[in-house]
Amino acid sequence: MDHVLCVFLLALAAPPATQPATAPAASEFCFVQVSDSHVSPHPASLAGRPELRGKASIDWFCAEAAKPQRLEPYRITTPPPAFAIHTGDITEYGVIDETWKDVEAAFAALPVPMYYVPGNHDNTWVAMHHILVDKYNAPQYSFDQFGCHFVGLSSATLQEPSPSFDAAAIWWLRADLAKVNTQTPVFLFFHHPPDGNEFAQPAEWARLYEAIREHNVVLLLYGHGHGARHQTVDGIDGVMGGSTYGDNAGYNVISVKDGLLRVAYRFFDESKPMRKLLEKPLKRPAGPLFDVNLRDLEMFGVRGGKISFTPKVSGPVRSATQPAGATQPAGGPRYQVMIDGSEAKFTKGQGAALDIPTADLTPGGHTLVIRADNGDGTQFLGMRATQFYVETPSVEVAWRRYLPASVKAQPLVLNDPPLVLVAETPGPLRAIDRNTTAQRWEFPAGPLLSSPALDHDGIVFGSGDGLVYRIGLDGKLVWTYDAKVPVFGSPVVADGTVYIGDNSGRLHALDATNGKTRWVFERATQGIECRPAVMGDRILFGAWDGYLYCVSRKDGTLVWKSLSAKAAEGKAPQYYSPADCGPVVLGDRIFVCDRGYMLASFSADGKMGPILAKDVSAIAAGADGRSFYARCLEDRVVKFDAEGRTVWEAKVPAGRLPVPPTECDGRVYVCSNTGLLSVLDAEKGTVLWRYQATPGFYVMAPVAVDAEGYCIVIGMDGAIARLRQKPG
Repeated sequence: MDHVLCVFLLALAAPPATQPATAPAASEFCFVQVSDSHVSPHPASLAGRPELRGKASIDWFCAEAAKPQRLEPYRITTPPPAFAIHTGDITEYGVIDETWKDVEAAFAALPVPMYYVPGNHDNTWVAMHHILVDKYNAPQYSFDQFGCHFVGLSSATLQEPSPSFDAAAIWWLRADLAKVNTQTPVFLFFHHPPDGNEFAQPAEWARLYEAIREHNVVLLLYGHGHGARHQTVDGIDGVMGGSTYGDNAGYNVISVKDGLLRVAYRFFDESKPMRKLLEKPLKRPAGPLFDVNLRDLEMFGVRGGKISFTPKVSGPVRSATQPAGATQPAGGPRYQVMIDGSEAKFTKGQGAALDIPTADLTPGGHTLVIRADNGDGTQFLGMRATQFYVETPSVEVAWRRYLPASVKAQPLVLNDPPLVLVAETPGPLRAIDRNTTAQRWEFPAGPLLSSPALDHDGIVFGSGDGLVYRIGLDGKLVWTYDAKVPVFGSPVVADGTVYIGDNSGRLHALDATNGKTRWVFERATQGIECRPAVMGDRILFGAWDGYLYCVSRKDGTLVWKSLSAKAAEGKAPQYYSPADCGPVVLGDRIFVCDRGYMLASFSADGKMGPILAKDVSAIAAGADGRSFYARCLEDRVVKFDAEGRTVWEAKVPAGRLPVPPTECDGRVYVCSNTGLLSVLDAEKGTVLWRYQATPGFYVMAPVAVDAEGYCIVIGMDGAIARLRQKPG
């Protein structure tokens, strides 16, 4: 196994080297939580400020936050709140133009600091990453107050509605908590409920749990569901923050008084009584400890056709139904084992070992989660999680390693020098030796979401820091161009010109040699993140306002714009925009899929033709210039010809993520949403081989293929592998 991977896994298992001192929590304090305000977008083209949704309840919240809080269910009165937390979906479609000023105006009367984290609505259309960096110097942040530690995490994937706790966030969280005493009360706040089914699988939460399990996490605060409720997730209490509008308009009051944590939801509608959510001691309760040594599985994978491990529980375990004075349930602790999100059957092995057969596991990466309770579910004992691999003689894995960040962009493979360039989501652009995985160089930049473009001896890419870069193959800067807003669009270089879109809806045409502006298209009303397509003397691209745009390559003037197939149906075109997968041009026809998953063809003058399919999430041009491939929701890939007729259809795992298939040397590579790689014959569509390339987290980066036939697959957990089918 790769040395870097071993070091990474050992680091995950190791406790902090030191235990920092802790100050006792204050005897009495209070803060408040709001969520899901959905402030309307305010593009520059809009005359006047849009109406503020829930204005009356927001004004009421700001006024009440200056006062002591009466928690009637507990018959106590708290001091005035010290601060407020907003757990995401602050905006409806992100932070285009004046939107954030509208947010600040909405909460301007709030008399205490507000701490924000993004929701999926804040990060999908025009990501608010730069707002967080401006406010807190990082997308994840923490602060200490009243002897407690407060941590704001982003569970909202950049420019993608599916949630994730990405690799960079997990690495940051471990480093942050290493500085915190394990007895210090910790409050974590983010947007998505941690056990929600929108994550790649339950192991997403388990991976976060691994980072916090040694600490006294007293409360998780989140939103997303617009409800006011309490739940316990694997022994950790969590509360949902409701909304600032609708039937549940209101806010959570979180109180600490004399060592007790209390949470209640206060409704804007005064006819509704305050809802009691949680009351418990702030101090971590004493109890049994659960652990299991998974290092052999992590480092060496499956051996001998089974997984075997020995869980251990130290300390007394009690059952609610056992006789008084008994210290151990008759049946002992109860275990639940999950592999890839599904319950796995196990048998008792030697001693206290548990054995799990692995004959039915797909070759490649998997996740394992083991939970323990006291036998009747009244006492949660703990959870452990890991990732492991099942190898097969038919697939050659040249190397695999873990990066300290997630990756959404397709890697760029160079032959001379032999490098794999990886655009890590938070930055930098990292150059890895194709054969050894040794790092050759890295180029510092802000968030990188789109694949770099190779232009002769240069590499061009945009960044969330607002700059477009050209660097040499040695990683040295050639030029920068300041777009002044985040640039998450994918670049295309044609005839010495770089075309790239930004998050304000502008398309920039730059001289590829020096980065000088040739023209700027003004503009779509939402962001541009797809790769433009060249069509003769025109350039085509989609934006998050629902439109496909065609502009002149000469001067950037608008030739035409057309709503995508689903957006043309009416309500909320932003939801159905042709925005995160670029158009494909074949001859005089344009093929476009949108976020309503409709695939349609357009003529060269922008007239929409027939709907070709209704379940397409991404498309990519074929190598022959006369065909294209479609990734579909219903676990299939389809090859179409230039007239939009089906050439072949293959039943393989695909999915809703906008990740186009990759064709190289007569083969088509496609990953499922969670990393199951299928390789197809490009001419016939037959499946040549399959392999679970990553351990089951989301894969949002298209597959890359190098000159030796190895494909490079990267997951949102930072797992990267170089592999191919063994010759013969």
